[in-house]
Amino acid sequence: DDSFRDFMRFQIARARGYYQESERGVPDLIGDSSRLTVRVMGRLYAGILGEIERNDFDVFRHRAHVATPSKLRTLAGCRFQGWGERAWDFLWLGDPSRPEGSRS
Repeated sequence: DDSFRDFMRFQIARARGYYQESERGVPDLIGDSSRLTVRVMGRLYAGILGEIERNDFDVFRHRAHVATPSKLRTLAGCRFQGWGERAWDFLWLGDPSRPEGSRS
């Protein structure tokens, strides 16, 4: 039904907007594991949205999921991104004018 597909397109676009907006706050999370977890899960959930689209929005007969190889690639990519954040932290180490955990 076209009205359901339109509804799902709207909801997927809205969810992607939330994922994109939330990505800006990830560097401010304290702890590598927190940043990694939030980033990986956001990207995996976004991947599920892509699967829903590829299944022509049929969420009742087809289970949308991210395959294990894609999950591993996502994890590796997010981990490499996290290393860059730790390098950023190192540059600010010992700066008394920066509040702990702040990246702005």
